[in-house]
Amino acid sequence: MYKDIKIFVVNHALNQSALDLVASLRTCFQVELHDSGSILSDDERGGFDYVWGNIGYAGLINAVCARLAEADDRHPVGFICSDVSVPDPSGLQERLQKAFENEQVALYAPASTGSNHPHMHPRRGIALRRVSFVDGFCFFARAAIFREVCPIDVTKNRLGWGIDKQFGYAAAHGGALVVVDDAITVGHPNVSGYRRDEASRQRDEWLADKPRAERIFQKLATNFVLRDGIGAAALAAFIRNVS
Repeated sequence: MYKDIKIFVVNHALNQSALDLVASLRTCFQVELHDSGSILSDDERGGFDYVWGNIGYAGLINAVCARLAEADDRHPVGFICSDVSVPDPSGLQERLQKAFENEQVALYAPASTGSNHPHMHPRRGIALRRVSFVDGFCFFARAAIFREVCPIDVTKNRLGWGIDKQFGYAAAHGGALVVVDDAITVGHPNVSGYRRDEASRQRDEWLADKPRAERIFQKLATNFVLRDGIGAAALAAFIRNVS
């Protein structure tokens, strides 16, 4: 059982939200707080473990991965953006422990409101539901998955579109499971802080040199039929065959 799951909370310009989220999560988890390019008061700065320049979402993923040098490949690691609300940290801890007892699970997320991806929205029931990828604002992955995805070339994709699917690809390619947990829900505003046309341009440049299987997964993962359930399993099997 993984009792000491560490969560990395990442922030840009939502300083008090970040500090409040960390305070609530620390009742149940080890937490490390990273900032990307915010204007921080002296008091706020004291609450952050790492303060970076404006390195973007991809830079924050890289920074977290760099902090995992001593972590066992199988150990789960959390990544949560500071605009996420977690109403029940103890419930999340309990569900995480249960989920990662299954050695096949490599990537996990609670159900979430505010996601652009319908398969992330909560459904009836308390089961773990297989999906092709999870949203990047709140997820837990085994350290090996972070190492497979990183380092991300921030000169091409600093904003980070497509990285959520890349985590899904890494799990699928390795024959592992990606799951959403309908037993617990986190909140998230359905907004983005950057232009989508620029984000998609950066994603496309970043993907241009990726192997064919990775590019195929990125295109297919959000397909209505392939994003969850039997479709997600079929997509994972297909990806392993074309890799």
